[in-house]
Amino acid sequence: MESEETRRGKTAFLINVAYWAVIFAIIYIAFRYLLRLLMPFFLALVFASVVRPIAYNLSRETKLVKGENGKMTLTRRVFRLNRTVAGILSVVLLFAVMGVVLALIVFKV
Repeated sequence: MESEETRRGKTAFLINVAYWAVIFAIIYIAFRYLLRLLMPFFLALVFASVVRPIAYNLSRETKLVKGENGKMTLTRRVFRLNRTVAGILSVVLLFAVMGVVLALIVFKV
């Protein structure tokens, strides 16, 4: 006959297995059904995180240049893009690069 300690160990093991099975089932269901609904938001987050630094650097007012004495100094840019224009330009550039890369992959040029 089993001792009380052995039975508690087996019960704890079964509870742990059931716990992890439920967690994996929830993860599977989430990826199976919710990923289709949430994918546009994930892609938008990726695109925004790629475009934001590019747009920020295009719209900054200052740049680092080497002065007459050889030291680096901050000066005003000759032309400054509006942040909206810089964002639009960055998105167009991002999709153009992605299109070229996909075309090269598909057509194996």
